[in-house]
Amino acid sequence: MALALLRLNHMARVPRKSQIYDGESFHLFWKCHNNNFLLEDDYIKRYFYKLLLKYSQKYNVKIHSYSILSNHPHIFGTLGKLNLFSQFQRVTNSMLAKEINENSSRVGQVVLDRYKIIPVREVEQQLSVMLYLDMNAVKAGLAGHPKYYKWSSYNYYAFGVHDPLLTPSPYYLALSGVQEKRMAIYRELIECKLIELKKWNVAKKQSSREDSNETLIKLL
Repeated sequence: MALALLRLNHMARVPRKSQIYDGESFHLFWKCHNNNFLLEDDYIKRYFYKLLLKYSQKYNVKIHSYSILSNHPHIFGTLGKLNLFSQFQRVTNSMLAKEINENSSRVGQVVLDRYKIIPVREVEQQLSVMLYLDMNAVKAGLAGHPKYYKWSSYNYYAFGVHDPLLTPSPYYLALSGVQEKRMAIYRELIECKLIELKKWNVAKKQSSREDSNETLIKLL
């Protein structure tokens, strides 16, 4: 089942330049100014998490999945009203910037330009976004497996670990009517992604070695 879902997942692509509307699901992300690692400290990640928890409830934003890395966060969710969502972003970003600047004795911009938001309109696209977010820490070299990275939604979906920030994704709920089966399917999907990543890394290293050999031959 997991392989069939992944094949469907590869066909689902989210348009990057689309307007978001009331009630739609979204993938949101932004980078720290100058690509600095302003979210690296666990204290700051926890502070940002608490901001998301508090203000998502106030501004009617349902968060389905997240990944908070050292220089950028990713959030997958569903908004209520667009104007409230804009307030949600403005409040969380401004309060986060204030805390980071005060905590590190710095001044200036924290969020690079405006955040990016991509509509997630097809149900199947939810899986693509969720897997992408939960694999982020592994791709960034922050953990060998998503289960070892606490600032993501992986353990909620894979093992049922309580996370008050999250509202389950409708697509995840549709995987099975039994929670244990849903978790098993999600774990299998991530394992497939880990295998894909390992193969990609091996191919990349092989290509790099071949390029180095060709360069050496040319120099001889």
